[in-house]
Amino acid sequence: MRIRGLVVVLALVLAACSGGSGGSDDATRATTTSAPSPTLTGASDLCPWFRGATTQLTSTGPTAPGFLTDATAGAQGCLDVVTFTFQTRGDGTPPGYTVGYRNVQIDPFKDGDPPSPIDVPGSAFLEVTVSPGLSSDPSVEGNPPTYLGNLSLQYGDQHHLEIVRELPDFKTPDGQDAVHWVIGLDEQRPFRVDRAANPPRVMILIG
Repeated sequence: MRIRGLVVVLALVLAACSGGSGGSDDATRATTTSAPSPTLTGASDLCPWFRGATTQLTSTGPTAPGFLTDATAGAQGCLDVVTFTFQTRGDGTPPGYTVGYRNVQIDPFKDGDPPSPIDVPGSAFLEVTVSPGLSSDPSVEGNPPTYLGNLSLQYGDQHHLEIVRELPDFKTPDGQDAVHWVIGLDEQRPFRVDRAANPPRVMILIG
């Protein structure tokens, strides 16, 4: 019942922000499989009815592994929305997530071989970890990538996005494969996260 309620709330938020145009159909929204944690404190200036976290959110409920196949970002009404789409390796349930702000002055993001600190545009940085998930397929010879998009996403209209950048896959402390991205923002903004199926995906909504 909680999941169904979240779906209705999410649909109303996106519809209100976009003036009722666009968005996924009801059948797709009905497949939502997990909800944000209740740490929802921040308010949005562009979407006064939108409340989001300003620290960290972690998914609850079942997860299934998936290969990252697509990533998109841009404005949807009064929100910025970043979506990661997966090809399931399980029963169609999306992977889980942890999304939260990271202090790059203390713990900078790293890339390269060997890994070294990188500069990420923006003034506030959301770290996105999606697991179990991979952006390449180690079961195929040569470990070919399943995500063939850009290292940094391109987008048109947006409100607060400075960059959405892929980082190397890694293993979480509990040993799960994880897809790793950073979202650079012009300032710290409230956010929420949702998961859905058909296709499996994780969506970050930034107010």
